[in-house]
Amino acid sequence: MNWRNTDTKYGLLASSLHWIMAALVIGTLGIGLILEDLGKTPDALKIYALHKSLGVTVLTLVVFRAAWRHISKPPASLVTHKNWEKKLA
Repeated sequence: MNWRNTDTKYGLLASSLHWIMAALVIGTLGIGLILEDLGKTPDALKIYALHKSLGVTVLTLVVFRAAWRHISKPPASLVTHKNWEKKLA
């Protein structure tokens, strides 16, 4: 598999970034929901620090992913996609 996107398929880097970011966002959301119930304890502060560091990591990956999308153009839309699907994508 290529690192870069082709005309018909996303590359390894774009796919990896997608799934890593999905896992990080879901994990950060889960940690945020747990934080609601913990109150202000020393353990909660450690978990809060983890939550913040994961958020900064996601932000950094978003910037990198946007740059990568500019460098390696995404594959063309399928002809079977409707216009509203292309706009939502």
